Amino acid sequence: MRSIPEKRLKDVQGEEEVKLTRNFGNETVDVLFSIAALSNLVTNPDSFAHDPYMCKSDGFVHDSQWDGAQAKNASSQGAGNEPENRIFPTDGRELMGDEVFGNFPVTMNIIVKKDGVPGVLAFDVVADDGDIRVLRMCHYSTKKRDSENAVAYSPGHRATYNGPPYGNLDEDLQRLIEEYLRARGIDATLARWVPEYVDFKEQREYVEWLSNVKSFMEK
Repeated sequence: MRSIPEKRLKDVQGEEEVKLTRNFGNETVDVLFSIAALSNLVTNPDSFAHDPYMCKSDGFVHDSQWDGAQAKNASSQGAGNEPENRIFPTDGRELMGDEVFGNFPVTMNIIVKKDGVPGVLAFDVVADDGDIRVLRMCHYSTKKRDSENAVAYSPGHRATYNGPPYGNLDEDLQRLIEEYLRARGIDATLARWVPEYVDFKEQREYVEWLSNVKSFMEK
């Protein structure tokens, strides 16, 4: 699997959320997804359509890890710890080895920010069977930082028009949007890698969870 330049992985041991970041010119592109996609799939095959990373009509992008501070990355055995900003996806592939994991849809929230430009462009997309499918595109014109770890949007956005359903857009415009995303690394390679990494991380977190439960019960 080829690597994508300048893409960094933030995977915090014990947390469901994973964040990828790439610098593209004067832009910062964040990709957020969760291992909950796999758990939800097991309990409810249709639940990926209600993923917590979907753009909300209340005008909020729900990102609790927007600009997280220093975090620790666990090894494939869940033992040692490594620095946060590891290069994606080569390191993740090395952690996963040569196993082939099952494919399943994973909803991702794509956040595009520009240096010196207010607001963000947000996309809800699904990585499914090696394809990226755009569900929704939102633009938020203003934002304020409450802390290093969160971005809050103006309450006035609750009544803001967030655009038409993506499927109602002109087909030529949809193609332009999809080309825009591909240029920023939201492509087939990412669509194949994300479900694999979700599977890998869920297994790693499960092993760590079992170890913690066992340790607690035996004390």
